[in-house]
Amino acid sequence: MSLSTKESLHQIIEQLSETECQQVLSYVRHLPTVIPSSLKPLVNDPTFKIPTSGFAPFQAVQAISGEGVLASQLLLEDRR
Repeated sequence: MSLSTKESLHQIIEQLSETECQQVLSYVRHLPTVIPSSLKPLVNDPTFKIPTSGFAPFQAVQAISGEGVLASQLLLEDRR
């Protein structure tokens, strides 16, 4: 049986020195506050909110097929 993430982390921490634990703790405390400056304008935009839990990967979607010339081919011909 595999360990949970928390259990694995606990085992690793048990093997660290006090100094290493302090570094890890400092890093973990710093995580939630580090936001790249390029993303700061998006922080309050509800369009870009990511739920903390309860979301799943996107489902695969079957592409539709149509008749006639592909749009990508029309674009290429138009650019030439």
